[in-house]
Amino acid sequence: MITFRSIFDKLVEELKPNKGHMSGVDNFINIGDIVDWNNVDANKFKEFLDGSEIAPRIAAVESDPYNIYASVKAGAPEAYYWLLKHKPGKKLRALISKDGYVLYVYRSYDGGYVKHILVDEANGQVLGMISAELSDVKRYKEYFGVAPWQVHLSQTIPSVRGGGEGKIMYSMFLEARKAIISDYTLYEGSFAMWDTQIRNLAKYSGVLTNDDIPIINKDTSVYDMAIPNTELDSFFASNTIAPWIIKYSNKLNSLNAKECFYVQIASSKYNEQSFLDVLDALAEESDPKIIVAALKGEVYGKRRGKLDPEVNKYIRLADEDWEYQSRTQSGRLTNTKHIIVTLSSDSYKPPIAIYDIDLTLPEPEVKIL
Repeated sequence: MITFRSIFDKLVEELKPNKGHMSGVDNFINIGDIVDWNNVDANKFKEFLDGSEIAPRIAAVESDPYNIYASVKAGAPEAYYWLLKHKPGKKLRALISKDGYVLYVYRSYDGGYVKHILVDEANGQVLGMISAELSDVKRYKEYFGVAPWQVHLSQTIPSVRGGGEGKIMYSMFLEARKAIISDYTLYEGSFAMWDTQIRNLAKYSGVLTNDDIPIINKDTSVYDMAIPNTELDSFFASNTIAPWIIKYSNKLNSLNAKECFYVQIASSKYNEQSFLDVLDALAEESDPKIIVAALKGEVYGKRRGKLDPEVNKYIRLADEDWEYQSRTQSGRLTNTKHIIVTLSSDSYKPPIAIYDIDLTLPEPEVKIL
């Protein structure tokens, strides 16, 4: 299985636009938990297949309807539709209808995910499925205005892939759910679809960082983002977003990723102004290594005594209260011109503030993003 990060490092050349579907071992959508197989009349099902010129690739004596369905390669959209209409094992609810397509939903047995089934009612075909769940990350609701739905699996019938049905399915899914995010682990095709197609369906789209903060990047590929790929976590697409995220994204997208160092700090004691005082004092330092070391509470000896008293106070309390994280690649500090500091009071809440220690100016200063 290929992780989000390894895709950047190993598969860049393989990720071509419009590749567009999840890899999978089956030639059909698994409908085992929605069709009542025990009550499907195998003979009538075979008669339908023969009448529709969809011949199963098994012996005519086969009597197990599931095996008959599994053997169908061409024409699976019609076979799936016949089964849903004749012997559904669950009651489907229409979530959204558009231009003859209907997105039905039901709750499956595999971890309680909600399955979204795309049906072309006019042509009697089932075209695809999205398995998703409502995210329980509390901060997301404040970022997007609604709790987003996280996709865990998406599939389209093989015989219709490349015809735009996947895009229709995600467009309806997004319109109904308002905000969606990708799984944390993606295959090549799924990654490419999020990066080239899904992000164009929403008003706002981009990626979530490892700190769970959205960065809008709607107009360009994720490869062109001005943030190290080690900071990226998963894709998002949403029709609503908090105004401060727009400002934050514009700022980050204007920077050179190779010249930035990212720091995440959580505290329950210091308020925003006291921390701003600390950053102002640190910004007077010309060496970014000293700044980062001070933020981590790693400045000792004579050097500590030369820093501003507020910084010294902060360093003394660092081990007692502050939690520090940095996922920036080693060695990046040699070219650092901007230190991006995220300050939060609670890991479940949005950040109190995000700061840019700008070292490019004659007199370095701290800017609140």
